[in-house]
Amino acid sequence: AGHFRNRAEEAMVAFSAAGDPQYVPKTKGAFVRGASRVQHWIGEGEFPVESGRYHLFINFLCGWSHRVMMVRAIKGLEKCVSMSHTGLDFVRKPEGYRGWSVPSDPTGNGFETTHDVYNSNNPDYGETQLSVPILFDKKLKKVVNNDSASICIILAGALDQFAERPELDLYPEPLREAIEEVNGLLYANVQDGVYRCGFARTEEAHEEARTNLYSALDALERSLDGGGRWLVGDRFTLADLRAFPHHFRFDAIYHPLFLRGRGKTLEADYPNVAAHVRRVYDEIPGVRATCDLHLATLGYASLPSKDKRLSPENADAVFRAQKWSWYPDVPDLLENRAREHLAPDYPLGYCTGYAPA
Repeated sequence: AGHFRNRAEEAMVAFSAAGDPQYVPKTKGAFVRGASRVQHWIGEGEFPVESGRYHLFINFLCGWSHRVMMVRAIKGLEKCVSMSHTGLDFVRKPEGYRGWSVPSDPTGNGFETTHDVYNSNNPDYGETQLSVPILFDKKLKKVVNNDSASICIILAGALDQFAERPELDLYPEPLREAIEEVNGLLYANVQDGVYRCGFARTEEAHEEARTNLYSALDALERSLDGGGRWLVGDRFTLADLRAFPHHFRFDAIYHPLFLRGRGKTLEADYPNVAAHVRRVYDEIPGVRATCDLHLATLGYASLPSKDKRLSPENADAVFRAQKWSWYPDVPDLLENRAREHLAPDYPLGYCTGYAPA
């Protein structure tokens, strides 16, 4: 545990980029993501290294959840860390905001919302930052961590003695500096950059974020020239893993919703980046089961927005028009949803305003 903790400390600056001053935009009206509020570690203090003790609350909408799902699947931690899906909608009650809905709670606590999860053993937590993913301790009934980057590091190493693939090192020491360089480029400009475009409060902030986003994608496209398969070295690492979820969602979700349907798309204009997305999806064991672009599209469509380029009424049509040409249509996704213990009619009732087209 001590060795792992040292590794985690080394990575914290780049991996927990939210709130880091070097990544905070300065333009008036810019969207600024706050730092994650809960960041404890498995293997220290009251959170021992133990199989079956921890649970993940995630959903298919969220790119930050997706990266955590990927580490769990790739390392083979399904038997060690349980997982369940929230709904794709936010809950607001007369008493206040309650975060994501929780259709079913396999932890046995009767949670109905992520507000219940966060406040279960911390009644003063309140209603600020009721986000997913959530790493939850079932014995203490307490949130361990809600920072996706930190959870990725935890799952990548802290539970190796229970992993089916403990030998797989997603963060090899000789490549760490290069991995951090890629992460620094993509976090601020692409992964968080799409939200900086979508949630900008001024046109100046939106255009600055858009320019930075496409400059980063241009740089990434150039870096893959010459037949390079992975973003760092000759192996799949956390650099590839962190890049994948937001690139996977880019054409179908972020481009119509946050970029207003303007500008280049990955499949049409970035062949190297597009090939990287397909490579991760096809070649890395476990990744495919973590993907549901249709549910992700529906979830974003149901979020409150004045922009109707992506809405509950047109979400199915946008998904089919904008999805990757190689990505399956809805009927071929249902079997995987069943394996994830989602109801046959999911997301009806858990995705505001949605009715199948």
